[in-house]
Amino acid sequence: MEDYARKKGLTAKIYKAGKDFGYLKKYGAVMKSTLIINETKKYQTLSEEIIKKAIDEAV
Repeated sequence: MEDYARKKGLTAKIYKAGKDFGYLKKYGAVMKSTLIINETKKYQTLSEEIIKKAIDEAV
């Protein structure tokens, strides 16, 4: 997913709830995995199709 976003010229990261904590200051606590694109759009329902669609929309 991160490679796909990079090919499109975007920065994307999936934060895993209970595992990653770098997002807390900026986005607050989350209860499930979250995708944030270009630090502006947040997606919490994730699948490969949803992730690729979100990346394509951001381009």
